[in-house]
Amino acid sequence: MYGIAAPGYTVTVGRAAEKEVDFICDKKGSRLYIQVTYRLASEETIQRKFSVYDLIRDHYSKYIVSMDELNLSRNSIKHQNIRDFLLTENWE
Repeated sequence: MYGIAAPGYTVTVGRAAEKEVDFICDKKGSRLYIQVTYRLASEETIQRKFSVYDLIRDHYSKYIVSMDELNLSRNSIKHQNIRDFLLTENWE
């Protein structure tokens, strides 16, 4: 695992079993998980990006971020367009 500092967040990359979580963002006892993909264009990509969260059983927010305009959120995992995600002031 390695990390960088972001304004107010410590950002790391992590693993859940054999799967990788793109970004884990920690800030004062709060956590945010982010998976990033260009597009959710195939069922294989959708399964790969969403399934990593099956292994993480905490209550923190979990996001899939892509260029897609269609909202594919499911099972408390939030899917957002990258523009909307970057303009969001509070991700919790």
